[in-house]
Amino acid sequence: MGRFNLLDEAWISVLDNRTGNKTAVSILEFFRNSGNYHAFAGEMETQNFAVMRFLLSVIQTVFSRFDFYGNILPGVIVDDSWRQKEPVDEDDLDDYGEAVSECWKQLFISGSFPEVILQYLEKWRDRFYLFDDEHPFYQVNQNEMNEESATQMKDLKRLLFVGVFIVIELVAARFVWQPAYNAFQVCQSFRVFFLSHLRVPRETLDGQQ
Repeated sequence: MGRFNLLDEAWISVLDNRTGNKTAVSILEFFRNSGNYHAFAGEMETQNFAVMRFLLSVIQTVFSRFDFYGNILPGVIVDDSWRQKEPVDEDDLDDYGEAVSECWKQLFISGSFPEVILQYLEKWRDRFYLFDDEHPFYQVNQNEMNEESATQMKDLKRLLFVGVFIVIELVAARFVWQPAYNAFQVCQSFRVFFLSHLRVPRETLDGQQ
């Protein structure tokens, strides 16, 4: 069950042109009355920047597919959810580019956003619930978290296996291979001493006649 839909709930802090006061508006209210707001008024500029980037992504998405009047741009094909199915064909790029430029020019002149942007948001209403079992806004759901946890557990087991193998190698090197090497070195030293001081023929030590 979805709760706190960001399309309807007031959460974007702005300065109202008419009163000069700080107020909170919803996403739909922001796009309906954008001309009434002087600036974002979050607690920090980084917060304002994050909100602006999000809203700009909505604007760019809509007006890369539709013109100011809600008509589909030349060469664009969308599905029922208004998602673009495929890139614009090369043969349509010139017409597409001119239509996009004209659209942004009209947006600048009008000083407000047309109805098409609100219609687009309504088509994706179920993705704007802050608390939702399937599509929590800007978050992963419980199933995705469980899958991610399972993947992380597998990776952790692999790391543990490698870690244990490395520890065994270090222990073996410290307490097995190194002492064995040291013992070999001692034996060699005794052999040299035996040969040099007792003058025993080398052939006798090597088992040769």
